[in-house]
Amino acid sequence: MYFKNIVLLFCVTLYFLQCQGDRPTRGEREIISGIVKKYKKRHGTGIEENGNLFINFKGVKDVIIEVSQVLYGYQMPPSLEKLKKTGSKYKFTLLEVQRYVKDYLRLKKLSPALLEIVKLLFSQYEKPQSINFEDLKDLIGKVQAANANAKFVYLKYPKTAIPYKMEKSVYKFTRKEVESIVIHYLYAI
Repeated sequence: MYFKNIVLLFCVTLYFLQCQGDRPTRGEREIISGIVKKYKKRHGTGIEENGNLFINFKGVKDVIIEVSQVLYGYQMPPSLEKLKKTGSKYKFTLLEVQRYVKDYLRLKKLSPALLEIVKLLFSQYEKPQSINFEDLKDLIGKVQAANANAKFVYLKYPKTAIPYKMEKSVYKFTRKEVESIVIHYLYAI
């Protein structure tokens, strides 16, 4: 009886450790990328006015199910609510924020004074290691107040485009954005 309890505890521990947000390996990323690239089901895709293919939420769910089947041997059917939460959980480091501000201001490099301003603004949020999407928008708004001609292009990067689209209820994702959603959903990073 004691041995059965130990085995059960070991299995439960392994299950929880598998779900602890370890980053995907290069091979796993290639598998995810391959599945996303070949996804073309009619009910999960569409064509925008400019001719670009997009994948909707149904398609994202199909891709997550297929990836989990290939990688883990079983299907993980995602809920719509959990997918929406995945998009709103992105965290942004200081380096990412600096890159976004640099692009936002259309500069090749941030000056030391501007770097200090961004660091100071970044440190004013709750967690000094990272900020969420709402904080990023707030920080960029503060930078915009100092430079009225600049405009941040949220759709340039998947990490900013996904929460921006979720906030606007626009569920049309590029293949790169779908890869990002799948990785964040399955690996909780």
